[in-house]
Amino acid sequence: FGPFVSTPDNPVRFFRTSAAAPHAAAVAALTLQSGRGRVDARLVPFLLRQTARPLDNPETPIVDPGFNAVAGFGLIDAVAAVRQVSAPPAPATGAS
Repeated sequence: FGPFVSTPDNPVRFFRTSAAAPHAAAVAALTLQSGRGRVDARLVPFLLRQTARPLDNPETPIVDPGFNAVAGFGLIDAVAAVRQVSAPPAPATGAS
């Protein structure tokens, strides 16, 4: 893998899935904790995709909403994910 000492001529690079996975796991855990038991863990990946900020695919003329082959679903947004699950439940409607 080469040296892990960063020099001006050979900077250590840590990016893509290897760098993103621990961050995504941390946001998933924070989201579950903030949901206070109201969030089904199976829905967290969907929630993270829905609250991600789109990133541009430079091969297309516009910012691509949703998934693109270059940036995936975009930049994970921990604040948006936590806000989504921290909102108070909507009041029940209907006859009482």
